[in-house]
Amino acid sequence: MKKEELELIRNVKDSYLFHDHLEEVNQPVYFHQFMEHAGRHGLQFLAEADPRSALGRDLKPEVREKVRPLGGIIEREQYLDFVRYRGFRQTLLCHKDVELKRKYDPNLLRGLFVSGRARPVEGTDPMGPGPWKFVDDKGREMSTPTAVVRDVLVELHRVNPRRVEFEKIVEQIATAREGQTDALALVAEVLFELYMRSLVGFFPRQIDFAPQAPEWPVAWPLARLQAQKGERAASMLHSAVLLSPTGKRLLPLLDGTRTRNELLEEMEKWLHSGQLADAEHLRELPEESRREGLANHLEQALQRAALAGLLVLPKTS
Repeated sequence: MKKEELELIRNVKDSYLFHDHLEEVNQPVYFHQFMEHAGRHGLQFLAEADPRSALGRDLKPEVREKVRPLGGIIEREQYLDFVRYRGFRQTLLCHKDVELKRKYDPNLLRGLFVSGRARPVEGTDPMGPGPWKFVDDKGREMSTPTAVVRDVLVELHRVNPRRVEFEKIVEQIATAREGQTDALALVAEVLFELYMRSLVGFFPRQIDFAPQAPEWPVAWPLARLQAQKGERAASMLHSAVLLSPTGKRLLPLLDGTRTRNELLEEMEKWLHSGQLADAEHLRELPEESRREGLANHLEQALQRAALAGLLVLPKTS
């Protein structure tokens, strides 16, 4: 264990080492001690920020069988810390008087929106004979022989990065499978399994970003500000987007006051002065071809920004 901890410290940034290991106030406690302290302040354990860990799917079956019979949830969580050698938690608390429902209930998904993180593997036909292969946004592949799983993933990919109402997915599955007696329970079970594999996410609302770049593109204000100061911008999809040289220069200009042609004129200036490293190959082209290539480069940059959740919907009068 000490060897693993030493390897971790060797590979982290100085800022992390200072913040997590060398702070003036640093008093590590066991989880059960933390919860005893929280209890004295009228709080109770809700879950970890990532609830997937609670089910112990990363553990060997024999280990799960040993932990499952343990008395209460605090005791089980404490032993899971020991088994995993987990020294850092992301624990969520709530007031003691809140009645918690820890049993799985498919009706709890009503009113939620679902987003997908998987797409059909390139070169495969998701509507052809199974099994069907998908790949997530981190390049990890999964295969399923189950048509309803395929249908859910295909629909989520179709609207990505927008979110879909849970009830709408249920309605689609029920319509496609006439005679399906309990589509809600079926879809809920499928989505739960996909969630445990980090292939879908659940959200309380839709996000009003533009999935396609409008004629007068507008990046949301925080992204415009961050593009001026660094290499990453926070998106409305709650992710940090690494900006290309073009994206870094383009985002601050997307305030809704410039058309495509005006943006293109700015990009020509940047290209001429050598400030677009990701479009440098266009500089040697004849003027007409260069402008056409730069226009395509602009559209690609705008579409990447839209799909990343960096552009807001245009205001309607």
